[in-house]
Amino acid sequence: GQSMQFRSVLKKAPDNCLMSTAQQLALSGLCQTVSVVRASDSSQKTPVVAVNKIPVSKVDISKISEAESALTTKLDKILAKRFAGRILLQTQKLGYLWYVEPASLKRYYLADGVSAYNTFSKLAIGLKNTDIVKIPVGLLPTLGMTDTDKDGLIDGLEKSLGTSPLLADTDKDGFSDSLEIKNNYSPFNSSRLLYVNSLVNRLRGSIIMQAQHNGELWYVNPADGKRYYIANAESADWLIRRLAIGLTNDNIRKISVGVVDVKK
Repeated sequence: GQSMQFRSVLKKAPDNCLMSTAQQLALSGLCQTVSVVRASDSSQKTPVVAVNKIPVSKVDISKISEAESALTTKLDKILAKRFAGRILLQTQKLGYLWYVEPASLKRYYLADGVSAYNTFSKLAIGLKNTDIVKIPVGLLPTLGMTDTDKDGLIDGLEKSLGTSPLLADTDKDGFSDSLEIKNNYSPFNSSRLLYVNSLVNRLRGSIIMQAQHNGELWYVNPADGKRYYIANAESADWLIRRLAIGLTNDNIRKISVGVVDVKK
């Protein structure tokens, strides 16, 4: 059977739960209860959080952020720290998704994969290659993106890691690149991959940018401390819908709202 974690933030669903029947079913019948599945378990068929699929313009994003900001009057810094770096689902507001940026403890509205990718790009922390390799890599599904050597790693990820997108086994040791990465072995030689826990813990929940390469984006999942490659809007969309944790209006509005300029 499937292996999942389930997290309920509040015990009782509110009487006035402003969600469609399909959304409630997708959330296991409780508006504030969301299945939380680590991205490292991506090989399993996991439920997708049902959110509003109506196209949202930049103007709408700004209006929604402004409206929520006006309703956020009593801040709770302890609550904000608890959810720092997490993706939150506003269960009483048509499934709005938010990212709580760890440094500012502000939540940023993620209307869809495109706005999520753009927002992450603006909030990313630049890291040198010598530091980024100290954080373990988590793997997402290929999501239909090009995987020339069919090793389970899309070409963009392989270029970022330095492995060959044309060879499933870069170091030709009999083990595929993806298998070695999953088991913390180097895909370049027989050595084990070494990580720095202090750096991982400091960056949990952060969006990091590979500054010395092509500006690749990564999300350091606070649940497992692994970095997940955000190739494009599609992979951003996949992440935010599967890692969301449900909160009611009363709780989410204790976290201040941030706004980024995503026009460019």
